[in-house]
Amino acid sequence: MEKIIKMPNGAKYLSEVFYFGSKYGDSLPQNCIFNKVTTGCGGTYVALHSFRPTVIAVPTKALVRDKATQDKYAHLNILPVSSEYPFVGVPKNCTKIICTYQSLPEIAKHIDISRWDLVVDEMHLLNKMMNFSMGALQWMMDNFKKFASYCFMSATVSPDE
Repeated sequence: MEKIIKMPNGAKYLSEVFYFGSKYGDSLPQNCIFNKVTTGCGGTYVALHSFRPTVIAVPTKALVRDKATQDKYAHLNILPVSSEYPFVGVPKNCTKIICTYQSLPEIAKHIDISRWDLVVDEMHLLNKMMNFSMGALQWMMDNFKKFASYCFMSATVSPDE
C-alpha cells in the first residue's frame, strides 16, 4: 500500500511536516520504506529531534561524523558509533544513537531494541554494502521488525527496489 504525504506549499524541510503537534507527529513515518524524494530535506534531522528513542543507521562513518560534529545537534547528546567512534556503552538517558550499518548488531546487544525506533538512512545503498557488510546487513534484515518501529529512508529509491 502506498501512502503519499504532501508537503505544504513553500515547505522545504520535513520538519515542517513532522513536528510535535502536527497531524503526522514528531517522528518519521513508521514501519515503512520512506521515499523522501528530495535530498537534504531533513530526514535525519527529524529522526534526531523526535521524542522517541531512535537509532539511525547510516552506510558510512563520514555520515556518523557529520551528525556527531554539527553544532545544531550538540544539545541532543547523540551517541556516535563507527570505526572512528568505537562503542563503549550507552550512556544513561541516551535517546539518540547514530551508527554505521556495521555497528548496529553490537549496539543492539546493549539496548532493548523493542523500545527504540530504527531509521535506516540511505537505504538505497544496502545492496551495494553487501560485499563488505554482509553479516551486519543480514542481522538488520533478520531483526528490524523487533524494533519499536522502523523506517527505511532514501531520497533516491530505485523503481526496481
